[in-house]
Amino acid sequence: MCGEKFTIRKKFYKRKEADSFERNAQEQYDLCPTCYREQKTQEKHEEKAAEPIIATVRISKTEEILPITIYLSGGTYPVKEQLKEQGYKWNCDDYVWIKSIQRENVKAEILSLKAIKETIAYNRMYQEAYEKWLNAHKKENCDKK
Repeated sequence: MCGEKFTIRKKFYKRKEADSFERNAQEQYDLCPTCYREQKTQEKHEEKAAEPIIATVRISKTEEILPITIYLSGGTYPVKEQLKEQGYKWNCDDYVWIKSIQRENVKAEILSLKAIKETIAYNRMYQEAYEKWLNAHKKENCDKK
């Protein structure tokens, strides 16, 4: 609370409504608009900080070198510097952190995320689908030779 004096302006057509609003406003409006905005922003950041990281693992049907992509959403703001250090890139279009990795590194990557902050992992990559993809790419590569 900064102690700054502020005025709330509202147009009324009846004196009774204006008096009622004034009585209620004196009880309800104890923060200036700037302090109120800062308080709400702080509450929003605290709420986001309490959320876990949501990791979604997807397989690419076209990418061969790094076929697995991890998308991170949820409460990532408090740990964004650590995510940058681990090689994640911010995607401003989808509001997610993205990293492409090899299939063998998925478990280690999820474990490293859990070491940073509580993480919920959603696996959209099924072993059966991955095997089909792998076999199809092996056949294509054999045909090219």
